[in-house]
Amino acid sequence: MLVDDGLDALRRADTVVIPGWSTSRDRPSPALVDALRRAHARGARIVSFCTGAFVLAEAGLLDDRSATTHWAITDLFAERFPQVRVDPSVLYVDNGDVITSAGSAASIDLALHLIRHDHGAE
Repeated sequence: MLVDDGLDALRRADTVVIPGWSTSRDRPSPALVDALRRAHARGARIVSFCTGAFVLAEAGLLDDRSATTHWAITDLFAERFPQVRVDPSVLYVDNGDVITSAGSAASIDLALHLIRHDHGAE
């Protein structure tokens, strides 16, 4: 993936997508966490694919919400983030402003859901 912009792009994005994180044990930088919180506070939709949910949880964006992540690490996710209601049985969880998907294939389903939501089924 080639990224041309830095975290400053989150200041103007309507939707921010966090892809699968390199490993579920890598913590996001404080700068990324701050940029996500600011984007969310100003009304951006925050989306995670697969293990990207760990980043959203680290930022506190999933506190007291339902979420999902890759099925193989839902136990680890639940252990690290007890304030999040993890649901390993769904493809994605749409909380409106924060949306998470399960594994890689479920990320495709979530992407199609977002397109349908934003642009209609046709």
